[in-house]
Amino acid sequence: MKYRAEEGQAIFEFVVFLPFMISLAFILITLGSAINGSINQQKATRRYFYFLTKGNSMLPNIAVLTRLKGKVRSVGLDAVGWKEKTQGRSPLAPCYSLKTVISKDLPGDNCESKATGNESRHIKLYTMYGVCTGRYTIRRDKFFLNFKSPTKIGTCALL
Repeated sequence: MKYRAEEGQAIFEFVVFLPFMISLAFILITLGSAINGSINQQKATRRYFYFLTKGNSMLPNIAVLTRLKGKVRSVGLDAVGWKEKTQGRSPLAPCYSLKTVISKDLPGDNCESKATGNESRHIKLYTMYGVCTGRYTIRRDKFFLNFKSPTKIGTCALL
């Protein structure tokens, strides 16, 4: 039995819930893309690290140690990071924006700025990959490989 008062009810429900469904679809697609991007970024960073080392087990290499002269006293790790671009001296990570139909943009919230407060509409993917190495100490512009760590923190550190 059909009631006259219920005609058009399905159209009304469709119109009311359509923005929610579209927003949910946008969020799921963006989150899936961000997760996929993060996985691929980690794989590429790890492969690039091993490409740079070229089978050298005496890490970090002399070029890295030379760049660290005067900046650190001791180094016991070698690492590489992923960046999309650089803003001054700061690396900027790849960014995914969460776009929805019903939400409005937050003022000052964009991929290049740091998030203020607890809200952001962006997912930023930072990736670093590295390994612990022997502890190199820099004294008088010379490098010494320490086989015993002079501190209690172990060999994987940058002092």
